[in-house]
Amino acid sequence: QSFMRSVIIAAGLFNSDFDTDIDLIGVDAGAGYLARNGKTMRLAIGDFDSDHELELISKYAQEMIVLDQRKDDTDLEAAVNWAKSRYSKMIVIGALGGRLDHEFAALSLLTIRNLPIEFYNYHNKIYRLNQGEYTIQKDGYRFISFFPLSEGIITLEGVSYPLKERKVVPNDLYLVSNEILGEEAKVKIEGSFLVIQSNDQK
Repeated sequence: QSFMRSVIIAAGLFNSDFDTDIDLIGVDAGAGYLARNGKTMRLAIGDFDSDHELELISKYAQEMIVLDQRKDDTDLEAAVNWAKSRYSKMIVIGALGGRLDHEFAALSLLTIRNLPIEFYNYHNKIYRLNQGEYTIQKDGYRFISFFPLSEGIITLEGVSYPLKERKVVPNDLYLVSNEILGEEAKVKIEGSFLVIQSNDQK
């Protein structure tokens, strides 16, 4: 069943070293990047105002959607809306580190829309956790930060600065730059949090 699968949504330039067994969606310039690297896409979508390689892209896309340049949704949001009824998890690469307005809009898909998305770039992994208990793998990231999206309670174990049933509100910024001591941390939360695992840029 396709809904149980993950999909990689390529929304810009990125390191192309990833699991090619996963379906790919190319978004605008990301579709051009995939096509130039010979990657077959389940879907290519965008207004393609920043990529004039439509002929090349069409050779590598099983399906293609050309959006009007005058539209309410961003290209990434249109891709996510197409994918969310078909996949249980969306992995977005190439959406961070460019224009700040696009980056803010992209992260709003997590903070406001509460969609099952993970964002990656060279130094960061960003996702949302809702109420529950979780084991978080270090995965090579030095730092882990939690940003409360609502009033909530958080317990952290296996980190440099553990917490036990700490009440937090969205104004609280002190949950930044914690570190996982071993290979994993235990987290229990009530409410919702934006989580960023990161490394320093080199």
